[in-house]
Amino acid sequence: MSRSPDRPEPVRLAAEIVAEIEALPLRNTPEVRAVRRSYSGRLKGADATYVLGLARDLLRRYGARWVAYELIAAHAEAFRSLGAAELEEFGQGMDSWSAVDTFARTLSGPAWRDGLVDDVLIHRWARSEDRWWRRAALVSTVALNMRSHGGTGDVRRTLDVCQMLVSDRDDMVVKA
Repeated sequence: MSRSPDRPEPVRLAAEIVAEIEALPLRNTPEVRAVRRSYSGRLKGADATYVLGLARDLLRRYGARWVAYELIAAHAEAFRSLGAAELEEFGQGMDSWSAVDTFARTLSGPAWRDGLVDDVLIHRWARSEDRWWRRAALVSTVALNMRSHGGTGDVRRTLDVCQMLVSDRDDMVVKA
């Protein structure tokens, strides 16, 4: 993993980010996002491999999914480097609606919208035995339709996924 001499190993930077978040007097979305934004600014010149390594450390060592996902999404090169393998790696271990929705709204949906992954991947998730991957397929359609975030109102692809899941009775999928 390439890094500049003035940039610490991803594992050290991950620990620094988590320590800063844990030191916040109030850990709400705006406060945590402010910390993430400051690190995103520091990472502008970093290569994609470094940012993905940092995100992996945040996710694996600290369970900091949301921060990891937002760091990737805010770094154009890291985001553009996402493919099916990376998305499935970053989605591993999703076990709640919030984990899935964060993943699908921040990474998988925008990656699908931008053509980084194809319909086949999302359809495979929709047919998964795992409720969380099925929910991720459905929530990924949000990015196709949010004009304020680059969506164009992709009715066909949205309805394809909805059709695949219309008879799913799992509460977490129905609520999505």
